[in-house]
Amino acid sequence: MDREGDRRHHETLGPRPDTRRRRRGRGRRRPKSWREWLRRQRAALPHRLWEWYEAADYRRFRHGGEDSFTIVDLAPLLGSANVVVVSPLRTKLVDRFQDEDIARIKQADLDVMIRFGFRIIKGDILGAARYGVWSIHHGDNRAYRGGPALFWEMYERNPQSGSVLQILTDQLDGGRVIYRSTSATNFASLHKNRRETYWKTAEFITRRLTDLKCEGGPFLERLDTYQEADTYARGIYRRPTNTQMVRFLVRTAAYRLEQKLVSLLEDQWIVAIRPRSDRPAPYTFMEPPSGRFFADPCLAEDNGRTFVFFEDYAHRRGRGVIACAEIHDAKAGKIATVLERDYHLSYPFVFRWRDAWWMVPETSERRTVELYRARRFPTDWVLETTLLHNVNACDATLLEWNGRWWMFATICVPGGPTTDELSLYYADTLFGPWHGHARNPVISDVRHARSAGAIFREGDTLVRPAQDCSRGYGHAITLNRIDCLTDLEYRETTIATISPTWAPRMRATHTLARTVRYEAIDGRVLRWRLTRG
Repeated sequence: MDREGDRRHHETLGPRPDTRRRRRGRGRRRPKSWREWLRRQRAALPHRLWEWYEAADYRRFRHGGEDSFTIVDLAPLLGSANVVVVSPLRTKLVDRFQDEDIARIKQADLDVMIRFGFRIIKGDILGAARYGVWSIHHGDNRAYRGGPALFWEMYERNPQSGSVLQILTDQLDGGRVIYRSTSATNFASLHKNRRETYWKTAEFITRRLTDLKCEGGPFLERLDTYQEADTYARGIYRRPTNTQMVRFLVRTAAYRLEQKLVSLLEDQWIVAIRPRSDRPAPYTFMEPPSGRFFADPCLAEDNGRTFVFFEDYAHRRGRGVIACAEIHDAKAGKIATVLERDYHLSYPFVFRWRDAWWMVPETSERRTVELYRARRFPTDWVLETTLLHNVNACDATLLEWNGRWWMFATICVPGGPTTDELSLYYADTLFGPWHGHARNPVISDVRHARSAGAIFREGDTLVRPAQDCSRGYGHAITLNRIDCLTDLEYRETTIATISPTWAPRMRATHTLARTVRYEAIDGRVLRWRLTRG
């Protein structure tokens, strides 16, 4: 993009183009002699297990989802773009550009250059564009610099794998960070750990280019990540040695065996209820039959009666329905199905507005956000309207605040994770039209993105429950104080965490509901697998 924002300078920068498809990992130039070939073999010998594992893991798991490593020909996308062919001055790890190439690039008057195909770039080329050279680093540069990408997080058993978009400086992976995101580490496979994160990070550049066009350069400098001090002191990570790989492969095999044994048990979500009081009371559990689970509780009080709505999922049916039960003395009464469709329903968000009861269940399978109205509360519901179309939105949570309606929803990037990013929408009325927030996604952090229940008030404070999925889907609940909520800005601070320790055998907890009288929460337990019904 250019300074004015309405004319375009397209410059494709790189070594001499080769649009032929190549096998993954075969991008290095061929050795000039047998001596050079032998030297390469000797240098690679201490890392043979790493090379074998990376290739074998990719072959085994590449078909498990949309492959972010598929090689595509960019020529049709470049169209009539000007192409500058450069021959960088190469040292062992660094690429430097010749003065005449830098001069030609500066003549294009570029706002941004994006690094894709080079190694470490240093020198005057870093200042050839108005807002620098942007580069994606797959790893949190506060903890990991060097490579291989997203491997050492697995090796060190770090539950979070980060990624950043940075403006390059001469310091390796120590540039000005203009976008940071956190994902959960997949300890079973390097390719699985990379795949979804790579799809997500592919969106970072267009997001920040949009911000730059709309807000200008000062916006980047105002980012908290741009101003943060560089305190990194861990050294540069490199390819693992054969000894390190033996240790890694043993731990990975043990982890896979553990997951295999866990899969022999029945993974079941349950709902628990207790009265609210100054002294916490014990929970009363809603135990689903084998082959089903109850999850995503939402409480509603009507004329002195309290009802709990929740997802009732049957494995044999293969989809969820919305069920309801009345609460008497912290115990759920008879369970009845109140909403069923020919597609999956979950996370019933139930609320009262204008003397009527409304429900927004999750309908991401249909790529919609649907609004239902109760004709006879709590058992009879009718579809009133569709709030959003053609979106993969999870766990939509609504809030009426300061004369506007706000919708918090996890919008999934195609091929990306379903727990990492929170988007905001706002409207003047419940029925819309709904507008996307200027900073969407407003959160890109697996530790407090996806909603975990209705937003509630503590005095003058708004508290948003969110899922912490860094140690697995729905592992814990974080309570987040909303510090700023406008159509241009959103900020929140995590103030508390609810871990899955509130009951024996609990392995996860991911939805919290409160009323004046009761509190409901869900949890995941493992049981011996019986016949599923």
